[in-house]
Formats: sequence, C-alpha cells, structure tokens
Amino acid sequence: MTHEDILKAVNAYTDKMVIFTDKADFTDQPLKEEDLGTLLEVRAFSRDSEFRAFRSTLEEDFVCSDSTAYENDDKVFSFTRTHFLDIDTTQSKGCNVHATGGGSYQLPAAAAKAEKLKVVYYYSFDDEGIARTIDWRLAGFEGTRKEAD
Repeated sequence: MTHEDILKAVNAYTDKMVIFTDKADFTDQPLKEEDLGTLLEVRAFSRDSEFRAFRSTLEEDFVCSDSTAYENDDKVFSFTRTHFLDIDTTQSKGCNVHATGGGSYQLPAAAAKAEKLKVVYYYSFDDEGIARTIDWRLAGFEGTRKEAD
C-alpha cells in the first residue's frame, strides 16, 4: 500500500493507537503524511473492525492488515476481553493519563474517563486440536474511572 492508501484507511477510523520511535499514544486525531516518518505501528479501530499498519524499523515498508479478513473464515473463532488501563488516578485528569509505573499517554476525547480497553482475540485449532491465538485487535474503551479529588 502507498502512504496515501494507508492514511486513507487509518483516517476512516476515529480511534487509533499509535507507536512512534519516541512515544506511544491513543488518539482521535487524523494521521498526516509527516507522522509516517517516525511511525512504527498504528491500529485504527472501532467496535467492529481494525486496520493495522506496522513495521519493525523505519527502513522497512509498512505491512498492513484488516481484521475483517477473519469474518468469513469458519476455522477462525474469537472471544472478547476487557483489560484495565494502567492509570494513576491521583495524577491523571481527562485525556492526560499517567501510568502507575511512570510515564504518560493520551486517550481519545470520547474515552477520556475510560478505565478499560476492549480487545478481541482470534484463534484457530491446529492439526492436533490445540487452540492458538493467531491475532488480536482493539475494539474500543469501556467503563468510567473515578478520578481522585
């Protein structure tokens, strides 16, 4: 995919998880061409699907995937879990979140008070009948955290 195609696919979603060479964040802002210079991974997601573009180094081309590829595969199954976000409620306000172990990150405006991240896991069974996770995707934010007074 060209950079233009990637930006079009990513910006069709509101929520994104972005990993740059120097930081990781959630955002609801559109990605721009200049963002791709230091971008290693983006997961643009909604409750129903996810578009992912990633690379291991800046010299590599992006590898892209779309979670809808699993929808019509009768050998792929899914389950959903929610995971608590690492949030120090004594230091966090709104979208600006501080982690309990240090560091900070942003949440999209619509998820400013979220306490959990929803994740869909895809799995299949090998020839011996053993289940293995083959992929996962982000599917939104849930819950409402209480901030310290």
